[in-house]
Amino acid sequence: MTEPLDCISIGHIIREFIVFTDRESEEVLGSPAAYSSVTMARLGVRAGILTRIGPDMPNHLLRPFRDAGVDLGGLKIVKDEPTTATRLIYDETGDKSIEYPSKATPIRAEDMPVHYRTAKMFNICTMDHDVELDQIGIFAGMGPEMAIDLGGYGGAHGIRVEHAPGIPDELPEIVKYFTLVKASDEDCRRINCDPETSDEWIGDQVLDWGAEVFVATRGAKGAFVMTKEGRWEIPPFKGNAIDPTGGGDTFFGGFLVAWQHTRDPVYSGRYGAATALCLIEKTGGVVADRMPTAALVDACLKRPTIDLN
Repeated sequence: MTEPLDCISIGHIIREFIVFTDRESEEVLGSPAAYSSVTMARLGVRAGILTRIGPDMPNHLLRPFRDAGVDLGGLKIVKDEPTTATRLIYDETGDKSIEYPSKATPIRAEDMPVHYRTAKMFNICTMDHDVELDQIGIFAGMGPEMAIDLGGYGGAHGIRVEHAPGIPDELPEIVKYFTLVKASDEDCRRINCDPETSDEWIGDQVLDWGAEVFVATRGAKGAFVMTKEGRWEIPPFKGNAIDPTGGGDTFFGGFLVAWQHTRDPVYSGRYGAATALCLIEKTGGVVADRMPTAALVDACLKRPTIDLN
């Protein structure tokens, strides 16, 4: 009998152009699902990806999945449908906005191949509601541990929607299905539509809604991990960051790898921070020579951390 996969990343993969203040990238493979699944596979996890693309997806952009050993049984090519394409635009402050020249249709539970249904964990990591609310409960009903990145549910991955300050009604209904919830500090501000919203405040809400662990990434300021039992600052490791694109997604991929092995939120946070640094010291989207390996992450864990006090 084939051993179950460890983690399925569920979300659209994208054809992405990255626009910095001084340059623009060539077309690259991107998205939280791409970064997280390739990261986990490179770190030795049996990883799969559930996604929908069109025939317009260039074959060379799929090569990183094959090179890393990601199971592609959930890669669904839909005739007469486009692949999601984005322009990721950074402003002078480092905040980002996303334009969507095209979008694939949402991912549904019936897209999942049979051998994915026994996976130990589902990681819902969408660009912009790639998995709709009515489908999340169906995925959860298959019985895996559930993780989610809120960037695709009102956060920085999605199209900006202005509303009165306050938590969108959908968020408690989403979070109740998940053990592990991740957001960036920018996600937290956008979700609440308030520039003063702290990630700790969002974390308190998330834990009240039923999650066991909340993880907030803070860019150059590291990360923050919360459970009902405690809250911990995760300082960044010293290094030479040149491209933050995919850093949070790769952080969470590393976090989930360590979590599955240890169930320790603090060690998982440190492992995620080391994994992210290995990525952002290089540039180029999801490509083989940019993605971390276990040996590189282990070496990064031995580096000193930055004192932010």
